[in-house]
Amino acid sequence: MRFPQWVVLLLIMFLAVALRVEDVGQSLWLDELHTGWVVIDGFSHLAERAAMGNYGPLYFCLPWLSVQVLGANELALRLPSLLASVALVPAIYLAVRSWCRSTEAALLAATLVAVDPFCVVFGQEARVYALLQLIALLHAMLCWQLAWTPSAGKRVAWVILGATLFHLHYLTGLMLCGELVFLASLTRGKSIGSKNRLRDLLLDVTCLVILILPAWGSLAGIAARRVNWEWFVPRPSVWSAFTIFPFQVYVLLPATLVVVCYLANRYFHSLTAGFHPRQVWFVICWLVIPLSLGWILSVTDIARVFWPRYFMCSYSALFLFTGTCCAMLARRSFQRCFAALVILVSLVTYGPVGQLYLEGRLVGHKGENWRAALEWLNERSGEPATALLLHSGLIEEAELDSHASQELVRYCLFPIASFYPLDRSVTSRIPLSASTVDRLEASTRELLIQSESIFMLFRGSVEQAEVMLRQVTESLQPTEYFIDERVFLEGLVAVKIKRNRISQR
Repeated sequence: MRFPQWVVLLLIMFLAVALRVEDVGQSLWLDELHTGWVVIDGFSHLAERAAMGNYGPLYFCLPWLSVQVLGANELALRLPSLLASVALVPAIYLAVRSWCRSTEAALLAATLVAVDPFCVVFGQEARVYALLQLIALLHAMLCWQLAWTPSAGKRVAWVILGATLFHLHYLTGLMLCGELVFLASLTRGKSIGSKNRLRDLLLDVTCLVILILPAWGSLAGIAARRVNWEWFVPRPSVWSAFTIFPFQVYVLLPATLVVVCYLANRYFHSLTAGFHPRQVWFVICWLVIPLSLGWILSVTDIARVFWPRYFMCSYSALFLFTGTCCAMLARRSFQRCFAALVILVSLVTYGPVGQLYLEGRLVGHKGENWRAALEWLNERSGEPATALLLHSGLIEEAELDSHASQELVRYCLFPIASFYPLDRSVTSRIPLSASTVDRLEASTRELLIQSESIFMLFRGSVEQAEVMLRQVTESLQPTEYFIDERVFLEGLVAVKIKRNRISQR
């Protein structure tokens, strides 16, 4: 019994929803706490706090609105990403179907989006990346339409959506460069209308630049701090360019199957349909050019940006390529076998089944339980003269020194002032970096010595926390303190240190 294609698509969407709501109420992790901190105190703080985290304010308007309607909880903060990620399933279905004229290829792409770990994780995360995937897909498809059937309305939409993408995440400018290469390649030669195309493209690019100019100040500030990314983005190798995304599942396997079918055409007729070089060139411009530019920026240390989440705007090109390969097969029965094989390999090697085998869960975990850590600290607060030392692992912590601004200090303390605030009785709150913990300022040291209790909250491994804890206690000599309690949570270590009254008498 064959189901109508809309029923199959609906089932795929149900699967996507089921995977994305799995444990959606788990604790926010550090980056999500920044989103919570941006929106928690009202709209007036939104732009300023977003800029502190190297973002424009556009995306944060959505979680702010969601929190206003549904209240301050994890689901409300993550709802815009959840909706965008689920909407990506029918969007990729429609895109591939119009692109390839194949229902099987479209359903294959939709299924891969539904179960893909990147898509699932970002659909559960209160960050911009799921929304980027959706809008980038719409923009890329608009670019393709603009290439063959241009109109004034499509040009205006391309410019506005392009500016929206850029203000959502500045590195989407690399994807826009790829699209410009594709559109510019169509203006070459002496074909009819090529001069008009070039003139229109120059006008569209000018309008796009004008719309992104307001972000110039933020970009200049980010460029001045670009060395901070070296703390967590390694200089990429040549091999890392081929492993940043699961190319072996979405590119190598489909391409190999198509090549095998083309070779088999010599002996078995009607295995494959036509090859479409323009579609492959478009995918290269959408995916390969942005990744190549990011790799060059990183390997030359101009800016370390070669990190998977920063290129989510180009990620859907993988599904488009897989769908294109599927549509190259001549018969629908071949396409179904192709789709079944790719889905099976994806599920077992990269998707939920493989994750269940390796980690015992269908969906990856955030790995940081800030909610439990703050609850533990709040249960033990209330004593007079209590201080907190926070090491959150933010890249901005490297700038903490005696000359650090109050804005930087306040920013580095956002994990305990967001959705899981620290009790007000803890009045002294001090952010620490790994490079400054062993040389506490005199004022900080005096403040700690006057405290009856000291809390320490560390993001990282237990071994790293032990080293930092030893440095802190040694810096407080000759006043003696002892570790009263400690707890090891997911990705966090919380410690309560108390003054040793016996040794003081």
